[in-house]
Amino acid sequence: MQNLNETHLDQEWVVLILQAKKLGLSLEEVRKYLQESYIQQNMPLVKATSG
Repeated sequence: MQNLNETHLDQEWVVLILQAKKLGLSLEEVRKYLQESYIQQNMPLVKATSG
C-alpha cells in the first residue's frame, strides 16, 4: 500500500488533465466524461424483445 505522504502521478493522466485544462474544460467536465464513457463500455446492451 502506498504511503499517504508519497504521491505518484501517472504521466499520461497528468497530460490528459493538462490538455483538458488548456481546452477550457473543468475537472468536473472531465470526470463526467470519464464516468459516462466507463458506463457505456461496461454496461451490457439490453435488447428489446417483442412479446
